Amino acid sequence: MEKYLEYFYNIASIPHGSHNTKMISDYIRAFAVEHNLKYRQDEYNNVVIFKDAHPDYVNHEPVILQAHMDMVAVKTSDCDIDMTTEGLSLYEDGDYLYALECIFTVDEETGMEGAIAMELSDITSHRMLNLDQEDEGIFVVSCAGGAAFNLSLPVDKDIQTGSVIKLTVSGLKGGHSGADIIKNRGNAIKLLTSELCKLKKKIDFKLIEINGGTADNAIPFNAEARIMLTDEKDNSLFINEVKKLDGLEFNFGTEADVDTGVISVSIEGKDELIALKDDSTNKVLDLIMELPNGVIALNEEINMPQTSLSLGILRSEEEAVKLVSLVRSSSESSKNELVYKLCKLVDEYSGSYEINGAYPGWDYVPNSEMTREVVSVYKELFDKEPLVTGIHAGLEVGVFSSKLGGVDCVAIGPNSFDIHTTNEHLSLSSAKRTFDLVVKVLERL
Repeated sequence: MEKYLEYFYNIASIPHGSHNTKMISDYIRAFAVEHNLKYRQDEYNNVVIFKDAHPDYVNHEPVILQAHMDMVAVKTSDCDIDMTTEGLSLYEDGDYLYALECIFTVDEETGMEGAIAMELSDITSHRMLNLDQEDEGIFVVSCAGGAAFNLSLPVDKDIQTGSVIKLTVSGLKGGHSGADIIKNRGNAIKLLTSELCKLKKKIDFKLIEINGGTADNAIPFNAEARIMLTDEKDNSLFINEVKKLDGLEFNFGTEADVDTGVISVSIEGKDELIALKDDSTNKVLDLIMELPNGVIALNEEINMPQTSLSLGILRSEEEAVKLVSLVRSSSESSKNELVYKLCKLVDEYSGSYEINGAYPGWDYVPNSEMTREVVSVYKELFDKEPLVTGIHAGLEVGVFSSKLGGVDCVAIGPNSFDIHTTNEHLSLSSAKRTFDLVVKVLERL
């Protein structure tokens, strides 16, 4: 067995779910002690190991190898392993090794807490290989930072009597608000609100409630609203106009990624309910329509979104309507500029906001030495052209880049499949090629 696989088996035998990393952290510390390497283990269980340069490399700038040691601890319902105290049982099936994850920072899977808390004053290098990529031959050179923008819009309500109708948008694909935002998929919250605004120009109604989305980092594929007409004389016209929306289809996406949704209408009849007053109904609909959504700016050099915004959650509560939009950008200044615009918009509507879970991005570095060397070595070893791209989601590199004043980094890794599921597995041949690539790149640097 290859030496690196022996270490991998050892790691897998130790429990190392997020927030349960003391044992794996101690294993890495013991490795440093055994090999007489300088190390630092902090109170969060992060570990840094320092290895002196070979005599032929003493004048070369150091290189950082970086990855995280925690895993997503999931198991099937019939599995009797206690993942807080027991390790994983690995098995090989042809080219695949089943059960995964690796080294150094902790709690990456639950918000990069380890990297955010980590002290880096003794780190001198600005060259890095991140080992958290999941596709061989696809080198990531940029990632998005993010922040959840939580918005609360106060509303006035009273008890009203009238005809009640429910409208539902469903059937859309949704998807990851980072990776899939460039695919121009439909946002159910935005679509429903747009149709309600068109309807309101013809017939005046009041909102009872409006809800949509499931998570701030997901494009909402469903949304629904209940509305009320209180003017009896327009009742027939109102119902007829709303019925025209029943079965209305929306088509989004591309030829290769078609996204189709539909509105359905349910007539609930006359009722006495608490509903939003006219001003509040108008305010809610207008604000949702004014909120920016989708790709804001592209990085054309790597054909990836640079900055985006996705309205992911809408909830009607007793005294307010709550919304959550997730801001993403590889440029910290662009992210901050977009957040500032959102703050100004909410202020105009006399709402309130909180910004949660902010983490920095990693901007694309043109003419990167690390990218040039990794690409050159890859082509030399495997006679193939790799894909150099970015990812419109968070990586720990963004945190390190922010703390170190910038890094020249490439994120690489072997082919891994069904990540964060009980069927997660690794290609052994790909792992060997990636190991060879890392060794050769370090020789070059």
